[in-house]
Amino acid sequence: MSIWSFEIASGASPAISVPSLAAASAALAAWIAGAFSLLGLLTSKEQKVSEFRQAWIDALRLDIALLVAHAHQIYAYVVMHRPVDLQRFWQDTRDDYLALNGASTRIKLRVNHKEPESKLILCSMEKMEALFSDLPNGAQTLTIEKITKIVDDLERDAPPLLKKEWRRVKSGELVYRTAKWLSAVIFIVTGIAAFWLFHKLLG
Repeated sequence: MSIWSFEIASGASPAISVPSLAAASAALAAWIAGAFSLLGLLTSKEQKVSEFRQAWIDALRLDIALLVAHAHQIYAYVVMHRPVDLQRFWQDTRDDYLALNGASTRIKLRVNHKEPESKLILCSMEKMEALFSDLPNGAQTLTIEKITKIVDDLERDAPPLLKKEWRRVKSGELVYRTAKWLSAVIFIVTGIAAFWLFHKLLG
């Protein structure tokens, strides 16, 4: 009767052979390599998403600044050329209107219209568009106070949205945060498993 058969017959726990431990070690090493390779891919992807989100923040900030700058430029033209000649007005302010409309459209396409922070920005933009859509017919009623009020609202409402997105960039995407904690768990578990296997091999 072999030692293995004797141990089973006697009810004793069979000893783990060195080849079995070596095979288990190799399988564990392969699993660890695969797990960290997958986590590396996930981390790389989510890092790229964070970079895109940062670019989104910078672009939104720039477009809001362009919106405000060209609104002031149009107002300055109206003040300097009262009473306003319709034909000359459109010729001289065409580039400013194109830039203002372009910035406004890009902002609308970027923000989530369902988010409370975005709704506040969109509301201020609607007021800005309404203010300038009636020019030059309403040139006499256009005042710096009206523009300043809308600009103040934009400057008040934009930072919370930008801060919210920045927090997402700072903390990382959900998949990235999950992968980070999962990596820590895998590191601890595999460390314990490796220690146990080597203890068995050397013992």
